[in-house]
Amino acid sequence: MIERSDHPGVIAQEVALGVAGVPGVARLSAGGAVEAATYFAGGKTAGVVVREDQVVVHIVVNELPIAEVTEHVREVAQEALQALGAARPVEVVVEDLEVEQLPRILHSTALPPLKARMARVR
Repeated sequence: MIERSDHPGVIAQEVALGVAGVPGVARLSAGGAVEAATYFAGGKTAGVVVREDQVVVHIVVNELPIAEVTEHVREVAQEALQALGAARPVEVVVEDLEVEQLPRILHSTALPPLKARMARVR
């Protein structure tokens, strides 16, 4: 059983542990130019930003439909927060999609290369 905690480091680690096991989540993501992480004495948890009023989870997805994966991530994160007694809204940010992990049929229906798309627009 998880002990109740409002410590940002504990919250971030518990949410990250839960989210990492969600089908369709390739991994947590630290984001782009500004690192998405929760810092605490002795470390950080990349991919989970704990704020007083919400938690933001940054992920890379490798299954479709994306909406179902993100909703499952939100539910798992909410469960972890509830168990800690630290309930708050959860926002899920999809940082990337691992296309090579998708079923082969989707590759044939994917958009043509950007250069080809731009040529048609002109």
